[in-house]
Amino acid sequence: MKQVGITGRLVVHETTGEIRDCLDIAWAEYLISLGLNPIHLLYRKMEFDPQIDALILSGGNSLSSVADCELSRMRDEFEIGLLKYCLLMKIPVLGVCRGAQLIWQYFGGGIASCQNHAGQTHLVSVNGVSEPFMVESYHDFALQEAEGFIATEIFARSLPDQLPEGFCLPKHRMMGIMWHPERLLSCSRTRDYTNNLIRQLCKSALEG
Repeated sequence: MKQVGITGRLVVHETTGEIRDCLDIAWAEYLISLGLNPIHLLYRKMEFDPQIDALILSGGNSLSSVADCELSRMRDEFEIGLLKYCLLMKIPVLGVCRGAQLIWQYFGGGIASCQNHAGQTHLVSVNGVSEPFMVESYHDFALQEAEGFIATEIFARSLPDQLPEGFCLPKHRMMGIMWHPERLLSCSRTRDYTNNLIRQLCKSALEG
């Protein structure tokens, strides 16, 4: 069974002031259902070898480039370190929502505020699929195509505003999606498509 590392969100406990590293338990249930073994990669400052076959950068928090606060800076530093490690070791990476934004920005893409994507459903047009999917959105910031952005493949766009919702960088075995596969995807076609994306990404862990 492939070991899939996954990062959590950082939150401050209101009463104690503790900084906690949190991950929705739905992630474990979801990845196990795909035949994968989830490993929560807890925040740390030092470099380490996580011993994983694939990595998921999960949602939650905002990037420090759009929300300059301590938790965002801490998480950016940690996850960029993991991203560099995976690039070096050729480990596949999936970014979900915030994680997709981190990968996108790391390779030169822009991030901008957006409307009608937080707490709402919308359609997504997917390359090679005749009919659009319905996805639930939870983000206030969107992927923005920038001049000189590294060549990549955008395989999904939101409708009707045509914002990038899914992309891949095949050379680096990296992929990003702006919807949350661990949450209830009301559209069965979205679930099936997303499940297949993640299986294919993790399958590539032991190839090439």
